[in-house]
Amino acid sequence: MRSHPKNSPEAAVRLLALVMLADSHASRTEIDIFLRRQAASPLGLDPEDVSALVQQLCEDLLAGQAQAGQELLPPKPVIDALLDEVDDADLQHEVLVLAEEIAWADGHLADGEHRMLSHMRRRWQTRLTLMDE
Repeated sequence: MRSHPKNSPEAAVRLLALVMLADSHASRTEIDIFLRRQAASPLGLDPEDVSALVQQLCEDLLAGQAQAGQELLPPKPVIDALLDEVDDADLQHEVLVLAEEIAWADGHLADGEHRMLSHMRRRWQTRLTLMDE
């Protein structure tokens, strides 16, 4: 898995894309929310940059495992390394807020999305849960 500079928009957006792809299916609603919300956030990458990041993530995920219909989440040590690229508390909060909105965009929280969000909260030791409030 490629690495990005700590606390960079690229590192943060890759985590959002990982949540979106965690169930191996990205709905149109999730994609729309993903593109709209990251652009309006402090992450604010250009659509071309976002597309390139998502493409790289997909290539990395598919290189690591690749049975159709399987969840695309990498092993926990890899996820931990990706999460550790975002260690600024404010950025972690922003990423988690956006990740939860993206995961719930289609009205359903798949198992892979739930596991990814829970892992993010545990790793970053935060209890933010938008949908429970």
